[in-house]
Amino acid sequence: MKSSETLAIAFDIGTTTISASLIDTATGERLAHAGALNPQGEFGADVVLRLQAACESEAKLLRMSQLVGEETRRLAQELLDHAGKDIRHISGVALAGNPAMEHLLLGLP
Repeated sequence: MKSSETLAIAFDIGTTTISASLIDTATGERLAHAGALNPQGEFGADVVLRLQAACESEAKLLRMSQLVGEETRRLAQELLDHAGKDIRHISGVALAGNPAMEHLLLGLP
């Protein structure tokens, strides 16, 4: 099946793990999948501890956002490398997670 070269990356930002898939948007085919531990774990194993840390310090909040941003970029590159594709072929990115994980990703208290 020939790829349209119109690709999207979907991320699921979980409390424990971040998973990512590279999708051919024309066919719906998943071309690559990767995952990693959520690096925010250093601020607490559960979402309540992370929210407490974020409320204690703006620096902690920004660091949590930065950690997930760095990990999603790393996972995106891993997907592209695995599929032999280039970032120029990416036409969209979707991020999903529970409300707390989305707030921490965006650097919102």
